[in-house]
Amino acid sequence: MAKVREYFAREGLEGSMLRISLVRTHCMQGRGHSYHFAPERTASERDEIQDWQGLPIVLRKDQTALLKGTVIDNVEGLEGSGFSVSNPQATGKCPCGRHDLFD
Repeated sequence: MAKVREYFAREGLEGSMLRISLVRTHCMQGRGHSYHFAPERTASERDEIQDWQGLPIVLRKDQTALLKGTVIDNVEGLEGSGFSVSNPQATGKCPCGRHDLFD
């Protein structure tokens, strides 16, 4: 999570938590989901706060089961950098290969 901490420091977001959420896409008639990452200052009663390698993360309580066991890695390559997400709860990928499907 060093990259997230670096980003938070560079943007003046020290002390923020990382919100991870599932966002429904239009793939496969709305069955596709992408992952959204954003800094978060406060959590609401519908959220759960967990620790991820010393970084507090915020998850919506109704999404925690779909995110259980998810592995998130920082990836850097010639085409840029970002997060790689491997979610064992996903039942497949949409045809474009970018979005996870859940039954």
